Amino acid sequence: MLVEENNMVSIWIGRAEDKEKIDSLMEYAYDEDGDATPPKFVQASEIDDIYIDEDFVEVSFQESTDSLTSLLEGHSYSHYFLPELFKHFDDQLEENFNVTLLIYHFEFNGAVSEVAFDGVQMFYVGALPFEKI
Repeated sequence: MLVEENNMVSIWIGRAEDKEKIDSLMEYAYDEDGDATPPKFVQASEIDDIYIDEDFVEVSFQESTDSLTSLLEGHSYSHYFLPELFKHFDDQLEENFNVTLLIYHFEFNGAVSEVAFDGVQMFYVGALPFEKI
């Protein structure tokens, strides 16, 4: 479950076979009545009971790396939350990753720490505070 929380960012990293696999990672589908079907990631992570505003989501696909800094640098507000993240994690990861998913203004409770579907595997890192200017 996600909890709406201002100035928090929930961080996921993962792997995908190609960019096309992540293009729809957080896109809602709508039926003819206008009812939303949650994205597969939202369903797989058991947060499908809460609508996530796409304006508060960043998804990136990049060259595979084992550096947490490389995965997160350049994302919105990363200069605010990276110092806090490195109080808990080393920059060097044990495996390579090529996908980053950031959900702003939400704090995931960590009930599910790993999800996999359609050639995408995602791991929950944590939720951290960030401050907007």
